[in-house]
Order: sequence, then structure tokens, then C-alpha cells
Amino acid sequence: MSETHPRWGGPGEDYRLKKIRTTEAELFGPEDSTPAQAPTWRIPQRVRSLPFLEIIFTILGTIGVIVLMVTYVRTGGVVSAAVMTILALIPLVIVLGVLSYLDRWEREGWKSNFICFIWGAGVATLSSLVVNSTLNLDIARTLGDQDSAAVIVAVFVAPVAEEFFKGIGVIIFVLARRNSINSRLDGLICGGIVGAGFAFIENIQYFLRTSSSGAFMLTTTVFTRGILSPFVHPMATSFTGMAIALVLIRRYGALWSTIRVALGYLTAVFFHGLWNFLASNNGIGGWFHSYITIEVPIFTCWFIYLITQSSREAKHIQQGLSPYVVQGWVLPVELQMVTDRAQRRNAVKWAASAGSEARKAMNFFLNSLAAIGLDEYARPLRQREDPARDAYDRELLTKAVEARKKFLSLTELSQAARRVGA
Repeated sequence: MSETHPRWGGPGEDYRLKKIRTTEAELFGPEDSTPAQAPTWRIPQRVRSLPFLEIIFTILGTIGVIVLMVTYVRTGGVVSAAVMTILALIPLVIVLGVLSYLDRWEREGWKSNFICFIWGAGVATLSSLVVNSTLNLDIARTLGDQDSAAVIVAVFVAPVAEEFFKGIGVIIFVLARRNSINSRLDGLICGGIVGAGFAFIENIQYFLRTSSSGAFMLTTTVFTRGILSPFVHPMATSFTGMAIALVLIRRYGALWSTIRVALGYLTAVFFHGLWNFLASNNGIGGWFHSYITIEVPIFTCWFIYLITQSSREAKHIQQGLSPYVVQGWVLPVELQMVTDRAQRRNAVKWAASAGSEARKAMNFFLNSLAAIGLDEYARPLRQREDPARDAYDRELLTKAVEARKKFLSLTELSQAARRVGA
């Protein structure tokens, strides 16, 4: 019976013992020309545990919203401010519903949408209000005419300031989440949600201001701002979002990136300023005429572009995932689940029958495959290599495979439990 000796060390102990010479041949013989290398290991990297972007955006945005709402309460009272807030929810629901429909293939999480919204509602709105009010007072003193100063600020100052502060939030968010921005539609959605937050708080301000002039003026303002033009701010800021997203995806050089982002911002300023100009100079009758002949065609073209871009995104996902289907990473039926709205809904419903964890795993699986497909489609269009995004996609593919295992296991267990119960 052989005696087993306890092992006191790991690879490091083996290396140390191997270096000790005990026999005569080992003591007086030549040293090994290729000594064994000391064992090494990869030191684990520190994983960031705090969502700093979410914390900073939420704190700054919440402070801005509180300051603005306290001002509104002092201006119109608690009841009036509450009523106007409810009225401002009408256009907000419309805008968020449309944006949610467009963002149906590779959805952003609710946390990302929330911090974009709170930046627009708090930081951008309060900052713009300070700039607009200050310059309005200065221009009025210089001209001696408050009405002319209000028009100048509305047409030339407000679009520049408001799109700047909204755009800063979009740029920070996109840069911080650069690897999860997979198409220009992602940038558009981000800009649209920032604009929706801005419009929501600004609408409360306008509704309060006009409510003091009677029910007719309030109704007119709610109808024109909340029903006819809820997409002014989301549409304008979407141009900035699309520009920064396209720059990140295509990996342009510094000069071209700066030019394209600047053009996106100037486009936002132009359409915002055009809207304010038409609203400031024509009266209510002239405004309706301008709305029908100028603004409606602009909104129509924007909506057509959004729908077209969303449809193209599904095709891009299919093309990008085709190599993964050939190599066996993705099944053909899974490709249809990702890019067909009805099949996607049925897949999520099927997984949800096994519980919330299975539903979450299915949603993560579908969104991950959509993101990988969009990145793979955009790879030949890049001006430079993007190793960080490639590494992110490899990790995302691994997580998607794990998510598939999870919802398949959970659904199998659920079906087995139902058979036993039957």
C-alpha cells in the first residue's frame, strides 16, 4: 500500500522546490539553460459597481426639476401646477409611445431612457431658462422694447441655448455608452427622449402662463403645443443624436467627426428657430397657415424617415447576423424572432409563461442578437478599427448564449411541472 504525501503548495511551491538542488549531479552539474518560468496569473480587474452616469444625471436632473416645479407652484399654486402637469402628460405620452415603437428591435433599457429624460427635463430646461431670461432682460434694456426682445430671444437665442444644453446631455450619454450605440436610430431615440423631457417641463410653464388669461387661451395653447406640435423638441434634438451616433459607429477622424456633429447641432437649431419664428410673427391665423404649409410637411418627412430607418434596421440586423447563422451561433428561427415583430412578441410571451426570469433572459437574448447584427453590418463601413466594440460584441455573444440556456432551461422546467400537475 503506497503512502500518499500531503501536497503543501500549488504551482508556486512546485517552482520553488524545483529550484533546490539535492543530489550530487544536481549540485555539481551545469544549470539548466532553459529554467522553468515562475507561474503567473492574471490579476482580476476591478469591476465598477456604481452606475456613475445614472447617479450624476439623476441628481442633476432631479435638482433642476425640483427648482422648476417649486417656481411653478409659487407662480400658480399647487392645484394649478398639478393640473398643468397632468395636461403636459398628454403630449409626453404621445411622444414616448412613438419613440418606443421605433425602438423595437434593439431596445435601450428603462434606466438609459430615464436618465436621458431627466437630463432634458431638469438640467437642459433650467440651464436654458437662466440663459434665455438673462439675455431677454439685457436685450429689452438695450432696445427699450420688451416685445421685440422676446421675439429676438425666441428666434435667435432660445434655439441656440436650448439645443446646446439638450445636445450636451445627448453627447455625454452616447460617449459613455458608446459600445451600446449600434445605429443612428439609437442616437435619434436618445435625442428624442431628451427633447421629450424638455418639452414636458416647458409645456407646464406655458400652460401656467396662459391659464391666467382664461380658458380659451389655455385650450388654444394645449391644442397647439400638446396636440399639433408635440414633436418639435424631440425632432430638433434627434438631429444632434443621429450625428453623434453616426460618428461613433463609422469611426470618422477628429475633423470629420467635429464637422458632422456641428452640422447635426446646427440642423437642430435651424428647425427649432424656424418653428419659433413662425410662432412669433404671424398671429394665430398666420401660424395655422404656416403650420399647414411648412411645419406639417417637415413633420411628415421626419416621420417617413423614422419609419424607413426602423424598417432598414431590421434588414441590417438580418444581414449582420447571417454569418452567425452559417457558423451555428444563431439558429434561423432565432433570426426571425429578432427581426419580426409578431414572432418576437410570441417568443417573449412563450418565455414569460415560465416566469419573469425567463422573460428577462429572452428579452436580453433578442436585444443582444440585434445589437451584434447591427455592429456586424456596420463593420465594413467603419473608417477605422474599433477593437473595444469588437471585444464588447464577443462578450455580448457569450452572454446571449448563456441567456438562451437560461430561458430554455426555465421553460423546460415549467413545462415539466405542468405535465406533472396535470
